[in-house]
Amino acid sequence: MTEMELELCSTLRLLPTHYLVIRDTIVRESIRLGYLSAVDANALLNIDIRKTGRLYDFFVSAGWVTSPTTNNGDDATKEKKKN
Repeated sequence: MTEMELELCSTLRLLPTHYLVIRDTIVRESIRLGYLSAVDANALLNIDIRKTGRLYDFFVSAGWVTSPTTNNGDDATKEKKKN
């Protein structure tokens, strides 16, 4: 884990092992779907919504998660629901 990840764990009061499971879950789902919205990330995790938001933002800024674009976000969400 990087220093930034350890700092994030400390700030959010997450054990590093829990963080790694969360990271793995979110990144894998993003890869599987091709993108992942903050709402989808929250639905995947059973933790506080504020923690999920901070983690999601961190993963997107790190480039590990692709967020839906503003132009295609609605269409992508509708398409996913059809499947």
